[in-house]
Amino acid sequence: MAPAISVEIEKKHIDEAVERAKAGLSKSESYYYGDRLTPGLQLRVQGRQAFWALKYFNFTKVIGYTYPAEDRHLPSVTAARKLAAACKDILDDDPKMLEPMLVKYYGGAVRDVKKAKKEMVAVSSGWTVQETAEAMIEARTKPDTDQPIKANTIAQFRLTLRRPQVAGLAKKPIADVTKADLDAIKREMDKHPGGASMIKKFVSDIRSILTWGATHASDTTGLDPSNIWWELVKSGKKTKAITRNPTIDDLIKTLILAEEYVSKPLPGRFSEGKYGVGDNVLNSLWWLVLSAQRATAGTRLRLVDFFPDPKRLESGWYLAFWAEADMKNSTAFVLPVPPRAVQFLQERLAKAKRRGDSQWCFPSSQEQGTVEADIPVDRNSPGGIIERLAVRDNPSRKKIERELKKNKKWESPYRDLLSENGVMYWSPHDIRRALTEVAEDHGIPGGASAVLAHEVKLSDDLLWVDNARNREQADALRVARVTKLAYGAGQFIPLKSKAMVAWTDTILDRYEELSPRVQAIRALERRARIEPYIYKDVGAIDQAVALARERLPAEIEAARDQLVIATETYNEMAARSDVKLHHIGEAKQRKADAEEALRLLLEEPHHFLADQSLAIRGQTLPGIMRPDYVAFDFKLEAPEYLEDRKRYISGEMSMQEFKAYLTAKHDFDFTLSADNLYLPGKDPRDALQQAA
Repeated sequence: MAPAISVEIEKKHIDEAVERAKAGLSKSESYYYGDRLTPGLQLRVQGRQAFWALKYFNFTKVIGYTYPAEDRHLPSVTAARKLAAACKDILDDDPKMLEPMLVKYYGGAVRDVKKAKKEMVAVSSGWTVQETAEAMIEARTKPDTDQPIKANTIAQFRLTLRRPQVAGLAKKPIADVTKADLDAIKREMDKHPGGASMIKKFVSDIRSILTWGATHASDTTGLDPSNIWWELVKSGKKTKAITRNPTIDDLIKTLILAEEYVSKPLPGRFSEGKYGVGDNVLNSLWWLVLSAQRATAGTRLRLVDFFPDPKRLESGWYLAFWAEADMKNSTAFVLPVPPRAVQFLQERLAKAKRRGDSQWCFPSSQEQGTVEADIPVDRNSPGGIIERLAVRDNPSRKKIERELKKNKKWESPYRDLLSENGVMYWSPHDIRRALTEVAEDHGIPGGASAVLAHEVKLSDDLLWVDNARNREQADALRVARVTKLAYGAGQFIPLKSKAMVAWTDTILDRYEELSPRVQAIRALERRARIEPYIYKDVGAIDQAVALARERLPAEIEAARDQLVIATETYNEMAARSDVKLHHIGEAKQRKADAEEALRLLLEEPHHFLADQSLAIRGQTLPGIMRPDYVAFDFKLEAPEYLEDRKRYISGEMSMQEFKAYLTAKHDFDFTLSADNLYLPGKDPRDALQQAA
């Protein structure tokens, strides 16, 4: 450190120091003036800063800055000398009091050393804003508190204090906080794109912290309960209510997109080294869609709280239960889940990765530090899927902003998959509005209220505590108590059930219609069900046609008789004057129909042979051996094959050509050595097993 130049510091020295600071000094350079009139007071220049320092015995403290002027600006030597003298007095008495005095000095509207020294005693040992907030959180999470707060509220308090605009305030003694401090933070937040919402949260949270500190810890905060000035602080902002109303197709198309990226990275994210969507998180999003519950509670569903409804054991109905602590309004809730939705969800849960004996339906795959913790997926994770599909997640947006700053022509590798597929952006909370519309369309608007209102009261303590010695007995008792709660007076389980059937059927029906994977599976299932009967019919067709051909002469003779009767009837009616014209017209049409029927039998007998051979296939050897083949409804299940079959019977194709045609169409194997009706590797049943 270079020695201080001893001078009587004047304005010219201050100006010179400011100029040197503006130009900047290297790390190895420094510049000092020592004031002759106030021993220990120094004007220093280091790097790009010019500041006042007080060197007193073995103590050195920066007490103000001449450049830059953003923080603790002390521009004149007169003010510096007065402040240095006051600091020496403080250091003689108690060095710990120096910083509180400086806070008071610079925090006042007028720089007054005497007033700062007088007021600094009140904050010398007081809690900071951060310390007060943590004390409040600790107090309000105790079992006997009359103001309980949930985990998401705690997270919101801590998020507010972590924001860069609030970082300085969080470290400040809470008794030193002024309305001017809060107003300044509001102005900074207002520069942010989401400033309105941020400001409202900040004002609400800081008022809660200050009020708790004044009413419960005035001795350690220094806050005066009789002067709650912060109640005058208002956000001054009105946030626009989110009124997104996604359609069922929006929900389903998003889920289908998410399923596609369980096994591959999202576009532009290959460098992340992982697939785009996790199974457990996707399952939780599916559950939020099927149950229409809030994300905080929905993701925290325990396996023990999702069980068959004891009142409807053989029906497939389940009950899902949440205790008060899991619900937003601190009211326990029971939701009936229809059998179809239960089966769908359980199939997904069975395929998902689980970590040991997790207690959660949707366990997180994340690790906390180096410890594998049994925790549910984060409540924001299901919505995070939608954000990533729409490139609205913060990491992607920040990267795009950074790259565009470097190069305005930079082309983003990310793709907004929702927009590309005509899907409106939505969040899990929007599902609740969609449920209301579906319930109203089904004539049960009250059902939506029952599903969403969380009206069940819980008198017994059913909060989850995993400390039972006999887990099986404890689980059984829990099921019995939840069931009693669910079917108690005024719990609306029948009404909820109707609404849940209408809602989940709407979701799953549309999913089956739109999902390429489901459609592919349905096609494989249809092939596996229908094609064996087509294959069987090819082996029986010649025998059935031969039997039908034996009946053809009798059918032709019967058709001739019908034509004679129809002709005579028509001629008789046409010769009479008392017969109405429309009756004559009907008789004429019957005569024409009889003529056409006889013509078809004589000129195009394959129509009769095709229909008759199908009807009498039970008389063939394959029909005798396979009653299920005889019962199969070709007209309903395989109308296209009947057209192909008729073409063969008409002589348009030979049997060899017919089999070749069906082989190309259905992958059949008609070779004599075949031990399977399909060509190798073409059996749809094998493909179904792989899909499952």
